[in-house]
Amino acid sequence: MHTNLLFRILLDLAVVMCILLGWWFIALPLAVLCAWMLPCYLELPVEGLLFDSLYGLGRGLGVLGFLGIIISLVLGLVIILIKAIVKM
Repeated sequence: MHTNLLFRILLDLAVVMCILLGWWFIALPLAVLCAWMLPCYLELPVEGLLFDSLYGLGRGLGVLGFLGIIISLVLGLVIILIKAIVKM
C-alpha cells in the first residue's frame, strides 16, 4: 500500500474516532490540518454529515440542525481559497 494513502487513511480514522467519541475540539483542528496537508480533502463534508447525524440538533431548529455540515463546507472552501492564494 502506498504510504501517502496509508497516511490519509490513518488521519481519516483519527478524525472519525474523535467525532464518534464526541471530541469536536480535537476533531475540528485535526480536520483543518488534514484539509491543509492533503490534496483534495473531500472527506471533510462527510465528516460534517457524520457529526450532524450523531450530535445534530432537533428537527424543529431549521438550519441549526445542519450546523456541522455547514461549518465543514465553509471551512473546506476557505481552506481551498487560502491554499490557492498561498500557491500563487
